[in-house]
Amino acid sequence: MLALFGRKAFMKTTKAFTPVLKPRADQHDFGVPFQLNSTSALFQEGDPVNMKSTLKKCKEENVSFTGALVATVVAAYYHASKMQGNPEPEGNFKLSTELNYNMRQRVAHPAEETQVGLYVTIAGCPFLGAEGVDMKTTKFWDLARRAREEIVKHAKKPVLMGMPLFMMDRKLHMKAAGQFLGDYKVKNSVSGDVNISSVGRYKQEHALANNRVLTVENMHIFAAVPHIGTSVTLWASSMNAFNYSIGHKCDHEVGEALFEAYVAVCENASLIGANDTMLDVLKRLDLYVPSY
Repeated sequence: MLALFGRKAFMKTTKAFTPVLKPRADQHDFGVPFQLNSTSALFQEGDPVNMKSTLKKCKEENVSFTGALVATVVAAYYHASKMQGNPEPEGNFKLSTELNYNMRQRVAHPAEETQVGLYVTIAGCPFLGAEGVDMKTTKFWDLARRAREEIVKHAKKPVLMGMPLFMMDRKLHMKAAGQFLGDYKVKNSVSGDVNISSVGRYKQEHALANNRVLTVENMHIFAAVPHIGTSVTLWASSMNAFNYSIGHKCDHEVGEALFEAYVAVCENASLIGANDTMLDVLKRLDLYVPSY
């Protein structure tokens, strides 16, 4: 039953979806037979002082870091859309967004068995795709708070949270995909705009044999998406500083513009005033691209 309704929802959603950032020409449609797609990667390490300042500002504004990360991604995506040459949207700026959370730290310790596989839960921010954001009037920190509220609300709907995990748990072989898709194809293999993966703080010291210790100074995450997925995945992890990474399927100049804006806003979040709108943030950081 879940698979049946999942197929209908999947087809309805992907048929209606138009990505904000155009997939580059080498991205094949998703269908049977499978074709592999490339994923571009970029990495950057932040400044320890900026991480402390950003987290302090989040606390002052009564916002979770994840909420601030959502607002950051919206600002960065808007900037990249302008760099791509997109016209000003007629209404609000809309973005199909999902979030991954690392749940491994919530596994009982010591674990009863060896931990193998993906420990993740997925939440959404459907209001970003449905209502969108008025970039001229919406305040950055208000959007961050709204995102946090929506994530909590989404977490109380187990069917919505369970569907992506159900799909991830299926072994996607040719026969199963053929039964699920039929002759339907997803254009450019893109199912959404962006996946935001907040990994959180990573343990710095790990005990090894012979009483030795492995110390991790930084950690950048990347996972290629050879088949279907969002056109962009943005990761954020932290050690002594924020570690940023992106996997994208856009033209390289657009992907670089998105990543640079993502890092710039997150690193400088402490400079964002309580009443700064989304456009104010971009102007403050010299990321504003006027429409002509």
